[in-house]
Amino acid sequence: MQTLEIEARFNSILEDYDELLRHAIASQFPRNIGLSYDDIVQEAHLRLWRALSGEREIHNVPSYLYRIAATVTIDAVRRVNARREEQMDFGARPNGEPGKQHERPELADERPSPETVAVTKGLMEIVNEALSHLPENRRRAVGLHLQGWNIPEIAALMGWSDAKAKNLTYRGLDELRRQLRHHGIDYEVE
Repeated sequence: MQTLEIEARFNSILEDYDELLRHAIASQFPRNIGLSYDDIVQEAHLRLWRALSGEREIHNVPSYLYRIAATVTIDAVRRVNARREEQMDFGARPNGEPGKQHERPELADERPSPETVAVTKGLMEIVNEALSHLPENRRRAVGLHLQGWNIPEIAALMGWSDAKAKNLTYRGLDELRRQLRHHGIDYEVE
């Protein structure tokens, strides 16, 4: 693709889907760790530009933009956490003077344990497998619902009526529950 074609496609996607992209970032944006929302949006725009420049075929633009929003936000959080770890100097004395290495203080670890990560990954694989058995429209509706989108947002995003979005979402969730029961996962809806 020529630069003008890339720019036209980029601008067209942003015109149609920038609000969706910003909403997806805002829904995942951690507000208390010193990140800039605008920086994350800018990084998402850059990744979209790079994808288009690399002549990547984007079949489902909303889904692709949601993945960009998620990965950009996760990467930004990882960079902040890495900087915090680099800044910690455990070799200093409490008064700030350099000294011999002393034990690392116990810090509250917000990361899940490896066991929790493994269980979560296994559950996600089962859920993804169960989702793959749903008809496409139900799969899309349920996928958006599981990501935190409400019925009016799903309807607007997919170009459906509210009734169609609600119907597809709830029927899809019922079918997903049946699929999960086949895998031994059963839960009560509160």
